Amino acid sequence: MDYRDTFKQWVSTLDKCDLAYRVEYPSENDKEYLEHIFGVDFIRAFKEVGYAGGIELPWTAETLSFFALSEIVEAQAGYRFDANTGQASEAWDANHYVISAWAGDPVTIDVSGVVWFSRHGEGKWQYKRLASNFCEYLNILDRWADFFVIENSKDIFDDDFSIPKSICEEVNKSVINSLGSEEKSNWLEFLFD
Repeated sequence: MDYRDTFKQWVSTLDKCDLAYRVEYPSENDKEYLEHIFGVDFIRAFKEVGYAGGIELPWTAETLSFFALSEIVEAQAGYRFDANTGQASEAWDANHYVISAWAGDPVTIDVSGVVWFSRHGEGKWQYKRLASNFCEYLNILDRWADFFVIENSKDIFDDDFSIPKSICEEVNKSVINSLGSEEKSNWLEFLFD
């Protein structure tokens, strides 16, 4: 599935979930920076069909902030560079750019197009692979929104607010089924830990 098809499916699911989003197109001011992050082919596709961002996607706790294109540069603050001084962060891998975040834990895309997540507050950034490319990441988020919001009405917890094993098994079968074992394990950690 190419980005154009992925975008249509993503927007359709966001609409079904009644989640707010905005479609943006790369500005000339940010084009070069965004090309470095996403690559020329994605920027071409974003120019053609748009980029749906500015989304607060329901998560097991809080929400996943899926940044709008116009927020990507600002989203690097506190990760790639110190928000107060503007100095580059020595601990941050300069090949990673924040595209989403959950509770301060960044989701990044590296310059090769692979999508990762990291936990903040662990002393150093450890990047865990979520998807081989941006489309795969969107496809997983799309299936998660369908599973969590539409199919389960955001209620997947048992009486003591833990996640039943049966839910993890269902996520494995219907949300992350297309991934390899390492990515599956990382997604389960990202979703449920």
